[in-house]
Amino acid sequence: MANTSILAAFERMWQHIVTALAKKSDVGHIHSDATQSTSGFLSAEDKTQLDNGGIPIVPATSADGVIYTAAVDGVTTLVNGMKLTIIPNATSTDVSVKLNLNGLGDKYIRMPIAYNSTASSAGAIASWIGKNKPITLEYDGTYFKAISMPRQSALYLYGTVPVSNGGTGAESDEEARENLGVYSMEHVDNIASNVDNIAKESTSHLGCFYRTVNGETEWLNPPMIVNTEYKTVERYHGKPVYVKEFAFGTLPNATYKNYHTDVQVQEILYANLAIKEASSGRTFAYATSDVNCYAGEDSGGNMYIIIESPRDSSTYNGFVTVKYTKLTDTAIL
Repeated sequence: MANTSILAAFERMWQHIVTALAKKSDVGHIHSDATQSTSGFLSAEDKTQLDNGGIPIVPATSADGVIYTAAVDGVTTLVNGMKLTIIPNATSTDVSVKLNLNGLGDKYIRMPIAYNSTASSAGAIASWIGKNKPITLEYDGTYFKAISMPRQSALYLYGTVPVSNGGTGAESDEEARENLGVYSMEHVDNIASNVDNIAKESTSHLGCFYRTVNGETEWLNPPMIVNTEYKTVERYHGKPVYVKEFAFGTLPNATYKNYHTDVQVQEILYANLAIKEASSGRTFAYATSDVNCYAGEDSGGNMYIIIESPRDSSTYNGFVTVKYTKLTDTAIL
C-alpha cells in the first residue's frame, strides 16, 4: 500500500508541476519553498504524506467507538503490508474494534505482540484508541495491526525487573522466591505432608488436640491415660517434651519405694504426685510434707521415681506425672 500511496502522491505532484510550468515564463528557476508550503509544487496533503514516510494520514470516523471508517485515494484492494495512519474522531468503547477502509470490509484492529510477527491481541482496555490520537496501522492479510503501539511480551523482557517495579529482581526461580519471600509448590507440599492438622481434635478423646509432624503425633493437651507416653508440641532446649503418668502402686509404709522405668531421659523437667485412696477411690494431689516424691535418672540414663513416706501411707496408691526430654531426640534450635 505504501508504494501505491507514494505513486499517487507523485502523480499529483507531477500535475502540479505541469500546471505550474504552463504558467511560468522562466522555467529555469527553482522554487525554494516547494517542500515547505502549499505555494510550491506540493499540496499540503502530499507534503504531510511524504513527511510521514509516504504513509497516508487520514481521518477515521466512528459513531459507536467500535467500527471506524476511513478512505485513502487510489486504494481498491487491501494489500498485505500496506500502511496508513488514522486520526480517530472518537475514543474506542470496546477492546475489539474494526476498520473499514474504502468500503473494503470490516477488519479488526489488533495490537501486535512483541515476541513474533504472527501474534496479536485485542486492546488492553476498552478506551485503548484515543480520540484525535494518531495510530499507524499495517495490514497483515487478516488484521490491521497497530504497529505504533505494540503490546510488550514477557518472553521478550531482557535483564531483571526490580521488585519495586513489579518484578522479581532475579535471574532464577530460586532467587526470585527468595527475593519475594515465597515458597515453591514443592516446598509447600512438603510442609503440608510433614506438618498437618494443626490443632485437630482427637475423635477418640474429645477436647484433646494434636498435630502430626513428620508422621508423629504431637499433643497440645494429651488425654493423659495412665502409663501412656505422649509427645507434646512443647520444646525444651530444642528437644520435644514428653509427658507420662506412671501408676506407682501402693505407697510405702514409713519407708521409701523405688519405681524404675525404661525411659532414657535427657532432662527431667517436672514431677507431680497424686494419690488415690484405696478404700474410697478418691484421688487428690498430695501436697503435705509427709510424703516426698523424687524423679531422677540412674547411671544408665533411665528414669526412676522414689516416693518416701515417714508414716504408713500404704492405704493409698500413687500416680506420678513426669515431663522430660529424651537422649534419643535431636535438638533443633
